[in-house]
Amino acid sequence: MAYTSRVAIQSTHPATLVINLSDSRCGNCGKAALPNEFYHETVPGWNEPTVGCRFDFITTGTEYSGTEQREAVIRLRPDLTFTGVGFFTNGQGWVIHREAMTR
Repeated sequence: MAYTSRVAIQSTHPATLVINLSDSRCGNCGKAALPNEFYHETVPGWNEPTVGCRFDFITTGTEYSGTEQREAVIRLRPDLTFTGVGFFTNGQGWVIHREAMTR
């Protein structure tokens, strides 16, 4: 499925869409996110979905290293720039550990 991003490059509330092997999360609040949304609209879960933080997804990243995971993230959201491999920290949110090499 192809995406056409409606996100402005100079978003006032930018966030990274973190796409992993079995889940995806918002880089701003750390809660679950749907990988096909343009901003963090929905927090999916076992119960009724709740409202996300509404930050705009302007980049993607992953917590897993490896070429296959990187390429899978790029294929899933080609409209967003892949930033690299990172991790979540308490207090800082999403932090890039290793920046992406250019495609």
